[in-house]
Amino acid sequence: MGLMGGLVLFIFVVVIVMTAIMIRLRLRNDKKAGTWQRMENRWQMFLPGVLSRESSPELIWKQVRRHERLFFVEYLYREACRIPVRRLENPRYRQLMNLAAPYLGPVASRVKNAKLDPELRARSVATLGKLAPYAYLELLEEALEDPSDRVAFTALRALMDHDDPQVTDYITRAFSRFQGFNPEFVASLLSRINPAMATPCLVEQLLNKEAPLWSRVVAICTLEHWPAASEYVPQLRLLGKDSSQPATLRALVLRVLSAWKAVPESRELIYDFASADEEILRAHAMYSIGRLRLQTEHELLELGLYDTARWVAIEAATAWEQIEAEEDRDARPRWYLQSLEPVL
Repeated sequence: MGLMGGLVLFIFVVVIVMTAIMIRLRLRNDKKAGTWQRMENRWQMFLPGVLSRESSPELIWKQVRRHERLFFVEYLYREACRIPVRRLENPRYRQLMNLAAPYLGPVASRVKNAKLDPELRARSVATLGKLAPYAYLELLEEALEDPSDRVAFTALRALMDHDDPQVTDYITRAFSRFQGFNPEFVASLLSRINPAMATPCLVEQLLNKEAPLWSRVVAICTLEHWPAASEYVPQLRLLGKDSSQPATLRALVLRVLSAWKAVPESRELIYDFASADEEILRAHAMYSIGRLRLQTEHELLELGLYDTARWVAIEAATAWEQIEAEEDRDARPRWYLQSLEPVL
């Protein structure tokens, strides 16, 4: 047998081995899926009656064998995930918590075991956050300081989902633990809090000139996710007009005011920013004109379209298109398409 024949034989053997491995994995996964399905079918027979309180929880607990307890917790977790945030008002959710309570000890032990895979520990944190947020509150708070970012972020998400009176403490700790992470991502987590409870704390952080810029950016980005808090508009306006503040922060203030539809305050900042030296301020001025559909600001948009900074020109063109959607397309000036040439 020559060299070529040996190579062909080797490839053939490798293909056979890989095929055998794939078949074995497929059979194992099918067996696992079948086991899962049989367990869920057994529990599903009793769950509706228990959740409606027509049946006693003991009825379904008797269907959970010793080696199935963690599977049962996972099953309840997925059921709880189908219920919207602010779940505590939902009687079905409270009953799911009652059903899970006897089986959560091993789940809590996983969170404490630093030797386990961070993904498994994060999943355990999420499970406790869904099924026992107050019974394991101390453990969830400790997880905020976990060395694993995945575990810590999951703990923050779990804590944010509930109207806890200590929410301001969690916000402060989040500013400390996640310093340097993407501000928009951290803000998206914090935005899950009840705005009525957290807005004063975030505004205080935003207005604190001694606070790190990262923390202030997270605060303002979080505020953008929430409905307008009109009582804070004057303070944000003053912050936006303060030229001693970082340009990034001032630009984000305008973004929030435009999101809140605070037209007079936004328009004032737009006029200030449209001719500013900082590119980010000019760009946000154009962006806010489009966001607010300010149909009387064509001159500012023309100024933006001819801006030397490409980002500013693109924002101006986008704003014009947004305004145009509410106007007669034939009404736009002839210079519009010509001015787009440097952008395109």
